Amino acid sequence: MPWELRDLQKLPRVVGQTYENIQLGLDGISYEKCAFRSCVLIYRGGPARVSSCSIGPGCRFEFQDAAAMTLQLLGDLGWQIIPPGEVEKA
Repeated sequence: MPWELRDLQKLPRVVGQTYENIQLGLDGISYEKCAFRSCVLIYRGGPARVSSCSIGPGCRFEFQDAAAMTLQLLGDLGWQIIPPGEVEKA
């Protein structure tokens, strides 16, 4: 990815779009005020922005490449990643 895209202010912007039943990469784009319904949201570890968006209950995240390695390292260090809205069971 070009260095200029590492500045989140310079990412291409997508505003007010609705996505449904698709796989969508998050890297390299700034999503603002978008709605995601029953989507697979793929994050690979690059610059990305998701601001004031609605993510429906049918959506799931898929972490690949650098993002997957980061989550693996955090897990190895004892971190627990709990998605928003889920309550840890005691």
